[in-house]
Amino acid sequence: MLAWVRARTARLPAEIEAWSDWLMRHSPGGSDGHQWMATTLKAAAPDRDDIRGFADLLDLDDYVSFGGRG
Repeated sequence: MLAWVRARTARLPAEIEAWSDWLMRHSPGGSDGHQWMATTLKAAAPDRDDIRGFADLLDLDDYVSFGGRG
């Protein structure tokens, strides 16, 4: 899949790194988003304190969906 993406894009390595960094830090935004994330996280993995943004939450959801424990 990575080869397919690379063959069809013209992004510089610095652009890819900047986007990846942004995605890893992307947070829920305002208070409504934070409330939603807190409620979702509490239901999925109440003991976790390392879930910071949407990428972390998606990783957790994938892990739990395939049999892991939150």
